[in-house]
Amino acid sequence: MSKRRKRIVLLAFAVLTLALAWAFLSEREPSYQGRTLSEWFDHIDKGADWSASAETVVRSFGTNAIPISLKWIKNEDSFLRQKIAALVEWLHPPLIPGLQPYRHKCADQAVFVFEVLGVQAHAAIPELTRLALTSSDPVRADRCVTALSFIGPQALPSFLILITNGPTHTRSSAVSLVRYFQEPEAAVPVLTQCLDDKDSSLADKAAETLSSIAGRCAVIQDLTNAMRYLSSQGRVRAIESIHWAAPTPTDAAGALIPFLTDADFSVREATTNVLRTMASEVLSNAPPR
Repeated sequence: MSKRRKRIVLLAFAVLTLALAWAFLSEREPSYQGRTLSEWFDHIDKGADWSASAETVVRSFGTNAIPISLKWIKNEDSFLRQKIAALVEWLHPPLIPGLQPYRHKCADQAVFVFEVLGVQAHAAIPELTRLALTSSDPVRADRCVTALSFIGPQALPSFLILITNGPTHTRSSAVSLVRYFQEPEAAVPVLTQCLDDKDSSLADKAAETLSSIAGRCAVIQDLTNAMRYLSSQGRVRAIESIHWAAPTPTDAAGALIPFLTDADFSVREATTNVLRTMASEVLSNAPPR
């Protein structure tokens, strides 16, 4: 056997060994009708003609899909898998597409799994919360927060933790998504505290969220009470939230008029501007400044 042929054989053997090692390290997935969850998603992506919808497939897997979905949503490879992939790419690049992990694609598909399962996936709440709190990757954290929002009311306590103690990117996602809970009243106090956050973008987002959930909870009263401890900028944000949260201009005017006499000029100015946009006549009955 020539040296060249020997090198080819050795290369083929090495690639085969690495491929087997990769397969051994791959996640074990549950199967349904002879296909794993990732294979079903691949089947859908290819546009193959099949009778069950993606939702039906996920429901068929049920809670068995939770462990692999949690692995996908991490979007991480083990150190050994990364080294194997790098070595295979160096030895024989054409083989890489076949060895690429599903995670980058399936991380988003994992969120879909949680959307379909909803409250059935409540067992995943602790791990999704942990990942959202500890992840340095904003995209991964956002996936985890989104997945939690789909699980429903049982995940609301986790949202309070994320808004209060999470890294900035996680807090931002949680502040934006908490409005979609059926009963977001529990989030109002922590959202109100965010009005004074050092991250102005997060503070503005909290004001927007408070405004959007006003119709379902006593936001106006909470914001009025919060004025006692908020900074001037926080009070301005609260005023803007009251403006958009109030069911009627009269409700807003009644809550805002006392702040026409606020010690801070910016608060008085914001109050005046908001009242002008709603009903200029309330100014004529306001107390002198």
